[in-house]
Amino acid sequence: FGGSGSDPEDEAVLLARRMLAAAPAERSAAGVRVWADACSVAALQIHRLLDPLKDAGDSVDARREGRTEGMSPLVAAELRRQITVLELLAGHGTAGLRPALEVSTEGRRVLRAVVSRRSRQRG
Repeated sequence: FGGSGSDPEDEAVLLARRMLAAAPAERSAAGVRVWADACSVAALQIHRLLDPLKDAGDSVDARREGRTEGMSPLVAAELRRQITVLELLAGHGTAGLRPALEVSTEGRRVLRAVVSRRSRQRG
């Protein structure tokens, strides 16, 4: 995984599939929390793989703490979206679900645009 000959898009697809496959069968708070944390890290890695600009932010700990210095704009924006989703859910409970979904949908649009741009550039 992550070898020098690997296509970043293939790696991103593999990460996304692993995220979905790892969803806990039993929806306990602890199980979902661990899975959500892994999904957060994987989503940041997917953005990093697909970003045309490479970031210097190698520290997962820095990302988990919300620090964006050295990150590319695409990865930093994804981290900010993740933080916003958590704040919406923590501050508004179930009333925060729709706004959180809107934030997630915007992130998906951004990532699709990046993938589309990459495809056009490759011809």
